[in-house]
This record gives sequence, C-alpha cells and structure tokens, in this order.
Amino acid sequence: MLDSALQEINAARDDKLLRGRSTAEEKFAEFIISRRARAGRRGSLSNLVPLPMSRRDIADHLGLTIETVSRVITRLEREYVVRVISEGLQSMGSTERPLLFEGGYKVA
Repeated sequence: MLDSALQEINAARDDKLLRGRSTAEEKFAEFIISRRARAGRRGSLSNLVPLPMSRRDIADHLGLTIETVSRVITRLEREYVVRVISEGLQSMGSTERPLLFEGGYKVA
C-alpha cells in the first residue's frame, strides 16, 4: 500500500513539473507515456494506449487548448507514430519501444 501511495505522489509531482516546463508536444508525449505505463502496471503490454477521456479533457489536464491537442495528434498520425482507434491511441512502433518513445522524437 505504501508503494502504491509513493507511486501516486511521484506521478503527481511529475505531472506538475511536466505542465510547467514543457512544450505542447512534450506535454502530450509525456502524457501518453504515463498512460501507457499505467496500462502496463495493470498487465497490458500492447501498443494500445487507452484514452478514456476526450481531447477537451486531455487539453484541460495538460493546460493546452483542444486545437493544440488535435494538431499534435494529427501530426503524429500523419507521421505514422500513432493511429487513433476507438479504444485510444495505437502506437505504430514495436511493443517494447514504440516510435513515440524513441529518443528525441519531437513534433515540430
């Protein structure tokens, strides 16, 4: 139980740091990475990143506009990094190292 509480505290700290110092693309990428990590802790190791929230909710959570979130997702789709499906986002890389998480990928 203590480990779970520590993980939640660390996640909240990381979230606050993310919102304050990152570009829109970095915020979105970190959000997707954290969502994928949460799914992994529940035993799901696929390329699927579940998104049980709307783009507006994601934008509010990240401190961005819905237009910015839509532009980032569209750019990632156009560059074959992710594909939007009804369950969330499907990363187009391997399960172990999806393209979104490869070192240095940035959406310009």
